[in-house]
Amino acid sequence: MAALIDPRSADGTEIIRAHLREVLRSDAFSHSPKLSRFLEFTVERTLAGESDALKEYSLGVEIYGRPPTYDPRTDPIVRVEARRLRFKLSEFYETRTTSGSVQIEYPRGHYVPVFRFREDIAQKSEHPTRRLTHRVLLAAGTAIALLSLGTAVSILRVHQVASPYEPVLSKMTADPGLSAWPALSADGKWVAYASDRGTEGELHIWRQPLEGGEPIRITREPGTNTEPSFSADGRLVAYRSERDGGGIFVVPSQGGTEERLVARGRQPRFSPDGKWLAYWIARRDSDSGRDELHVLPVAGGQPRRIVPDFTSATLPNWSSDGKRLLFRGTSGSPETLNWWTVDVEGGRPVATNAIDVLIQHRMIQALPWDFRPYAWQDDRVLFSARLGEVTNIWQLHLSPATFKANGKLERLTTGTAFDAYPTMVKPRGSTPLMAFANTIAGINIWSLPITANTGRVTGEPAPVTQELFTWVSYPALSADGTRLAHIFVRSKEKYLLCLRDLKTGSLASVSPTPPSFGYARVSPDGSRVAYRYEAEGREAIYVLPGEVRQPAIQASPVCADCGRPMDWSPDNRNLLFGTARTPSSIAVIDTHSGRRTEVFTDPTFDLEAARFSPSGDWIAFCARHPSGTGRIFIAAFDAAHHESSRSWIAVTDSSAKDLIPAWSPDGNLLYLLSERDGFRCIWAQRLNPASKSLVGRPFAVRHFHQIRHSLLQTISSPPEAVGLSVTRDRLFFSRDDMTGNIWVAKW
Repeated sequence: MAALIDPRSADGTEIIRAHLREVLRSDAFSHSPKLSRFLEFTVERTLAGESDALKEYSLGVEIYGRPPTYDPRTDPIVRVEARRLRFKLSEFYETRTTSGSVQIEYPRGHYVPVFRFREDIAQKSEHPTRRLTHRVLLAAGTAIALLSLGTAVSILRVHQVASPYEPVLSKMTADPGLSAWPALSADGKWVAYASDRGTEGELHIWRQPLEGGEPIRITREPGTNTEPSFSADGRLVAYRSERDGGGIFVVPSQGGTEERLVARGRQPRFSPDGKWLAYWIARRDSDSGRDELHVLPVAGGQPRRIVPDFTSATLPNWSSDGKRLLFRGTSGSPETLNWWTVDVEGGRPVATNAIDVLIQHRMIQALPWDFRPYAWQDDRVLFSARLGEVTNIWQLHLSPATFKANGKLERLTTGTAFDAYPTMVKPRGSTPLMAFANTIAGINIWSLPITANTGRVTGEPAPVTQELFTWVSYPALSADGTRLAHIFVRSKEKYLLCLRDLKTGSLASVSPTPPSFGYARVSPDGSRVAYRYEAEGREAIYVLPGEVRQPAIQASPVCADCGRPMDWSPDNRNLLFGTARTPSSIAVIDTHSGRRTEVFTDPTFDLEAARFSPSGDWIAFCARHPSGTGRIFIAAFDAAHHESSRSWIAVTDSSAKDLIPAWSPDGNLLYLLSERDGFRCIWAQRLNPASKSLVGRPFAVRHFHQIRHSLLQTISSPPEAVGLSVTRDRLFFSRDDMTGNIWVAKW
C-alpha cells in the first residue's frame, strides 16, 4: 500500500516545506514564476488546512489577479496553468539526480496537492488489466494517477523510439513553386496533389502515376484547390476549392466536369469502404458557430453531423475498416483539446490522449495553435511536428482495443526543411506507402508602394526582411516609417523582440524578452516602443526608447497589470491597450501619470486592434466574435469618459470578417485587413473628413489569393501577426512564402 504523507503532522509539514523549497529552487521552476506561485500557494494553503478553498475561481482571483467578475467558464487560465504545473513537476522528478523522500502531485481535475513518499511511488503495482513495470510518470493529461488512501496506480512511461526500418524515398515533383497536400489511391498506383505548376499562382489538382509517367492536371476551373482525396475505387477525386465562397468539389480522376458537393466544407475524406465522405466546416462558416464534423452518403442523401455536442470537431481521418473517425476536437473547455475517435454509427467518443503524449515529448506543432492528425492507417496515426528546429513526419500508435495512444513515437522523415501533410495507404498484399510534402516556409516583412491617402497601389510588394527558415512577424511601424519593431521566431523556444532602424539598418534586441509575442507598438515619432510582458499571471506593459544605438535595449515597466498594447496617441503620451479580461475591452493609460481609463466595452465581443486617428480624436477598432468574425467600428475618443456603443460608427457589417484597421495619414481612409472574400486581403473604406461616416463602399487595395504568398493565412497565424501599418507611401505587413514538392516513402 502506498503511504500518503499526513500534512497535518509536524513532521509531515516540515518534510513537505523543505521539499517545496527544493522544487522552487530547481531549474525547472526558478525560471517559471507563475508556476512557482501556483505551486507555493496551493501547498501552503493545504498545509494550513485550507484546501477546501482551492477552487478554480479563487485561484484565478488570488493568484492571477482576475477581477471579481472573473468567469472560469470563459477564461481557462487556471486549468491551463494547472496542466503546465503537472508537466513541470513531472519534468522535475524525471530529471532529479537524488531520490528524495517525498513527491507532490496534482490529480487531474483537482487543485489540491497530494503528498506521497517517493519510494512508495517507485514500487510496482498491479493494474486490473495489465501489469505496469515502468517507473511512474505523473504527467497531467498523459494519463491519470488514481490516488486514494489505500492504492496508487502507476502509469506507463512515455518512450520515444527510432523507426524499426527506414523507408525508401522517391521525389515525385521538382517544381520551383508549391506542390503539397498529397493523396494516395487505395491501390497505391496514383498520387494526387495540389500544385501551382504552370499557373499564375493558382493551385490546381494534379494526378500522377507512382511508377513513372507524366502528371495530369484534372481541375481547370478558376480558383485555388487543395486537400484532394481519392474515392475508394479511384474513379473520383474530392477536393477543397476556394471558389464561389469555398466548399468541397468532386471531379473524375482522369479529369472532366467539376461539381460542388458541399458548400463551406473542408478536408474531404472518402471512407475506405466507399460509403461515406467525411468533412468539416469551420466555425466562422457554420450555422452553429462551432467547428462541425459531418459525413455525407456517397450514394446520395443528406449529410449527418457527427459529435454535435462538441464545441469543436475538425480534421477527420477514417479507420482502415471505415467504421470509425479520428478527429481533433474539444468536448467542452479548451483543456479537453485532444484527438478523439468515434463510431460513425453512434457511440461515445474516446479521447486518445495523443495530445498529451506529444506535449510530453516537447513536440512543437508544425502549424501554429494545434496538433493535426493527417492519416490513420491500422494502429498508426501520422502527423507533422517540430522537435527542436526541425519539422518532420512522425507516427504514434493507438491501441486497437481502447484507441488510446500507447506512448511510442516514431520519426518517419529526417530532413531539415518542413515536412508536412502526410498521407498513407496499405494496398492489399503490399507494404504501406506514405506521401508527404517537403516544404520551405518562411515569413518576412514586406512593403507595398501606395499613395496612402487614396489607396492607389503604385508598385509590387518588396521584402523588408529576407530571412530563410525564420519567421519575422508581428511588425509595428512608426508613422514616419523609420522604426520597425518585430518578432524573430526560429522555434517555439527561440524568438526575440527586436527593434530595427530602417534608415541605418541597425538592429537591436529588447530586454527583458517577453515570454510570448509581445504585441509591440511604436510611437508615431519612433521615440518609444511599448510591449506586453507576462509575469506571475499578470500582463505588464514595458516601454523602451526607440533609438537603436546598441545591440540590446533595456525596457522599463509602466504598468504592472494592464494588458496588450494597441496604439500610441499622436503626442506619444497615451497608450491604448486591450484588457486581459474576457471579453476584452479597450482602455488607455497616460504613460506619464499612470492614470488608466476604460473607454470602450462590449458584453459579448472582444474589442481588439484599436488605432488612433492621426488627429487623435477618433479610434478605429475591431469587435471580434469567438467564431472568428470581426466588425470594424469608429468612435470619438475622450480619455476622461467611457464611450457608449450607441455612438459607435459601424464601418463594416456584421457578416464580414474584418480584422484589423489602419488609418491613412490624412485620416480620411481606413485600411482593413479582411477575410471578406475568403482570403486574407487588404481593403479600404473612404470616410467623411469631419464626421467619419462612410463614403461609398469598401474597395480592394490588394488581394492575396495565392496560398504560396498569403498574409499568414496558410499557416493559420492570428491577424495580429500580420501587423498592418501605414506610412505616407507604403503599407507594411508580414507575408509568408511557401515552396514545396511531393515525396513518396515505400517500406
